[in-house]
Amino acid sequence: MGIAFAALFTVWWVTKADWSRHEGGAEPRSRQPYTPPPGASSLVSWEAEHGTTFRPDVEGLRSVAVLLVLVYHAKFGIVSGGFIGVDVFFVLSGYLITALLLRELATTGTVSLANFWARRARRLLPASGVVLLATLVAGRFMLDGLSQGELARDAIAACLFVANIRFWKVGTDYLSEGLRESPLLHFWSLAVEEQFYLVWPGLLMLLVRVARLSRRTLGAVIGVMWVVSFAACVKLTHDSQPWAFFMLPARAWELLTGAALALAGGRLLRANRQLVAMLGWLGLGVILACSVQFSQATSFPGYAALLPVVATMLVLNAGPAPDGPALILRTKPMQWVGARSYAIYLWHFPMLVLVGATVAALAVLPILFLIQLAFIVAFGVLIDTFLVRPFLVPAFCMMFWKDKTPAAGEATAPPHLKIKQQAAEIARLVKGLKKAG
Repeated sequence: MGIAFAALFTVWWVTKADWSRHEGGAEPRSRQPYTPPPGASSLVSWEAEHGTTFRPDVEGLRSVAVLLVLVYHAKFGIVSGGFIGVDVFFVLSGYLITALLLRELATTGTVSLANFWARRARRLLPASGVVLLATLVAGRFMLDGLSQGELARDAIAACLFVANIRFWKVGTDYLSEGLRESPLLHFWSLAVEEQFYLVWPGLLMLLVRVARLSRRTLGAVIGVMWVVSFAACVKLTHDSQPWAFFMLPARAWELLTGAALALAGGRLLRANRQLVAMLGWLGLGVILACSVQFSQATSFPGYAALLPVVATMLVLNAGPAPDGPALILRTKPMQWVGARSYAIYLWHFPMLVLVGATVAALAVLPILFLIQLAFIVAFGVLIDTFLVRPFLVPAFCMMFWKDKTPAAGEATAPPHLKIKQQAAEIARLVKGLKKAG
């Protein structure tokens, strides 16, 4: 029932009429010329000012984050704090999404909420849907009856983007070892991000477009929200740690850290280049140190989460400068893993949990863990490369494609139309060969 509801809601929402602007990112329907709100010209992010939306340091940070989580879930003791990779992801998500929204606000004066959520759906749902289905099928053969029922309920919560609420309500302790884990436990962080995506775009549009806040005032509002969320995080980590760990209100400050950085144009600290690069290296070192020093005994998130969050901000603040941490983050292996981090994150935990529940020898043979990790990365990448991207994403776009006019720098036609065009060309070629024969 929950999966059916989620599917019907997605179909309705993505295909519904857009009330805020024309399809494809055209100007607002009002015939009056658009007048930017106060300070809107300064809302364009660092990337837009430098003529590119791609940052290799961000891709490299994705690689660091997913590798930390992967090794932590594989239970290699040396990376006992690898769970902070999720905090790195939160800061990155807050930064990237806010930068995208600010660019749209600064250039068009509004945010198309329907198009925004449709883009998120097209990017995230095909891959996550495959993982959910594969996990349910595998669980049917690899788990006992009771665990299968729990897995089904976890899958419904994941479909509805409330996995974090589900795991909080059943009393899951993410940091404890020795407890039976759900193969879909890692969907909690995706739920937190999706809940943020549900609230933040509309709120940002209201603050900039309706309230017409200046950049300085908007920064103050974000600062107040940050303080309230962080205070709740610290308080609840002491009083109700699972709530603080899983729920958006106690985690919003991490995403808002990235949002504040985006509002500042990618540079919160505007010292000389050498100092900014040095602080970036310090940030990368702190992330790695936290992954080794933190453990299940750490009171987390609470005050402890400040370290990886601020460290990630320092790395982002350094930007892609060649003398900063981008020197490592932009290398080809880091870029390769970063570009596939979403697929690796989705697949790693179900495979670790299901195989670990079936093959007990993995608990005592670390070499098998290494082989398993390599297989997980390869499997996730292969599924993403040869199934999700070439077939499922175009099929999803065929059902829900909405942006008739592509944004600058995007393809001139939806993927499914390109496939149709290629198929037509092949058909014409075959027909011509038959006539020639």
